[in-house]
Amino acid sequence: MDSAGSLNQGLFQKSYSFIKDVQADRMRTLYENVKQAKRVKDETRVAQIQEMISEEKQFMAKQRGNE
Repeated sequence: MDSAGSLNQGLFQKSYSFIKDVQADRMRTLYENVKQAKRVKDETRVAQIQEMISEEKQFMAKQRGNE
């Protein structure tokens, strides 16, 4: 199978560097949401958000491993 072209790793990293900022914003939002849920004592929502945080951390760790 022929390749579609060569990968310019530097250009790729530069073009998609915004993704780390999006992930950081998402984590901040999740932490803010868990604080709000704790304030109103919504334990179900707290557990849901904490699960999302855990999944996001695992995803980010995998990405760091592939860099």
